[in-house]
Amino acid sequence: MLISNLELTYLICWVLALLVALGLMVIQPSRYEICGRDYWVFLLKPWKLFTFAVAMALITVVAPYSGDPTWDYPDSIAISFLTYVVAPWSVGVFYQSLRNRQFDKRLLVALCLFLTPCWFYDLYILLRDHAYPATWSSNLFLSGPIVALAGMFWNLAWAIETGAHFAFSQPVWLSNQSTPFAKVLGAALVIALPVVAMVLWFVLDALPK
Repeated sequence: MLISNLELTYLICWVLALLVALGLMVIQPSRYEICGRDYWVFLLKPWKLFTFAVAMALITVVAPYSGDPTWDYPDSIAISFLTYVVAPWSVGVFYQSLRNRQFDKRLLVALCLFLTPCWFYDLYILLRDHAYPATWSSNLFLSGPIVALAGMFWNLAWAIETGAHFAFSQPVWLSNQSTPFAKVLGAALVIALPVVAMVLWFVLDALPK
């Protein structure tokens, strides 16, 4: 197995950080909305499930045409799923922590979950190719904005008083109120456009010159 001392140190650090985060969630699940029923009701709205399916299909279908040998079907599906699950909660906690200036364990857990899709990619490639991916550092900067945009996308909400907004910016974040997708379509397109453009750029860049 090919792994440098730096890569091994990084691997050990993020595995330990993730284990600590999961441990905190197990010990005190009530502090973390992602562990509760309300979050999953919030996440499993029909329009969110539909757009998740579309996004996962796009990422997965273009994998063979991306020119990136580390981008395949299994990691496309797994990373898409992880992003859908952790991004909305992580981004919401980032916003609330910064707004309230609360830098505590909740923020630490959110950061670890935010990085989970990137860390899964590293582990998957290590197990598949028996070498730590050379792109691990650049992938941090690539996956971060995508996860952030996904978190904002699936937090889109609408109300008569405020119009389109991010659910995490409201006093009651995980409201059970239904948001018609048509009401947030414009904002959704703006948020989704950079991700779609990036995917298309990978495909076009891989075409024979």
